[in-house]
Amino acid sequence: MKPLILFFLLYSCVFGDALSLSGTVVSEREITITSRATGFVKRIHVEEGKSVRKGDVLYEIDANELDQSKHQMELAIAAATLSWQMHHNQLQNASLNLARHQRLFAKEMVAKAEVEHLELSVQNLHAMVDIAAKQIDQAKAQLATLMHQYTYLTIKAPSDGLITQKHLREGEMAMPGVPALRLVDMESLRIHAQLPQSYLSRVHTGSTVAVEIPALELHTQGTIEAIIPVASTHTFKLKIAFEGTAYPGMFARIGLDQ
Repeated sequence: MKPLILFFLLYSCVFGDALSLSGTVVSEREITITSRATGFVKRIHVEEGKSVRKGDVLYEIDANELDQSKHQMELAIAAATLSWQMHHNQLQNASLNLARHQRLFAKEMVAKAEVEHLELSVQNLHAMVDIAAKQIDQAKAQLATLMHQYTYLTIKAPSDGLITQKHLREGEMAMPGVPALRLVDMESLRIHAQLPQSYLSRVHTGSTVAVEIPALELHTQGTIEAIIPVASTHTFKLKIAFEGTAYPGMFARIGLDQ
């Protein structure tokens, strides 16, 4: 959905020596909230129209699938550890047996073939111990990656703002890239208004204007940040920063001195 500008209502009239324009409060930054993990929504903590602070929990995804994968990884680590311990014990015994046979061979009490057989066995067991150790490291790395995915199950607000749209319900499937919520950044509110080109000479970037937001009975000052030509029309869009608190979509009135 386009930013919360349903329309720009424009009128201009001269009262004494002031030009009055009408505009709309908009947010320069709207954020589509989506998840990085797939799963059923366990709980949603916000509703449309609710203000949130940066870091607030917006919704949670069920961890059942991750829990199962975590259990499998823990079993894999346990199995690899058991394999390492078993081959390590066998290696110690084989090494002792090899050392004993080497002493006996030096005294010509055993055949060389027996010593060579034990040497090969020790080499094989060394390899099995190394393989088991690598399997442990690999399984632990996979578990660490999996544990990091738990952080994706709790979706938090990236900034202060206002929830304007809610696309998910509890029990529905959250998927990466699919919009779940829309957050309007309340720190980047501006007023957009349109100015006929015949009045262009009266405004300049940086000029101070009078701002009124009738719904809040707010009378404040604003500063023209940008004057932008509107294609295929004879108007210019004014982007005005203002002091005070308002909400996107509110009607605003701007007073320009002649």
